[in-house]
Amino acid sequence: MVTLRTFLFSILAALTLLNGPAFADDVIAARGAKLWYSSRTSKGVSDGEKKLIGKWAGKNEQVSWEMFRKDDGTYELVLHEVDGEKSWTDYLRGIWGIRPDGTYYFTDLEMAGADENFEATAFEEKVVRLSDDEFVTVSDDDEGKPLQSIEKRVAKFEMDLWEKFGSAEAKSP
Repeated sequence: MVTLRTFLFSILAALTLLNGPAFADDVIAARGAKLWYSSRTSKGVSDGEKKLIGKWAGKNEQVSWEMFRKDDGTYELVLHEVDGEKSWTDYLRGIWGIRPDGTYYFTDLEMAGADENFEATAFEEKVVRLSDDEFVTVSDDDEGKPLQSIEKRVAKFEMDLWEKFGSAEAKSP
């Protein structure tokens, strides 16, 4: 006889296989997210990418962030942006990697508070420097000017949204 608990667990397990991990109700996945996740996680990470696994805090002229990169090529991200007198913080999840040509990429596939029309957003940056404790990239800003981003490895995240949305692994010291 199947108990209700076993039945519900089976449904949750099936949904996890189809859609990726179960998340808070107000984190919305982009259409096609499960295929993006499946494609990336099936590849693992390269030796060069392994340096980026863990907790990082970064900034550039436009935003600051804290990113938890996982060894399966996925990430969690808390992003803080200021535009004039307005500021906001977002929680996102997605995939990341470094291509053989030295291009760092990450694609936001889920976002807290997004509406059902949320679309996957892909970003590419040229790797300038990658060490055990520092990651420097450059991309073009909205006006086509070079935008340098600098990340440092951190032991603990400081931004508040980690408490609400972050995985246990991301929240642990």
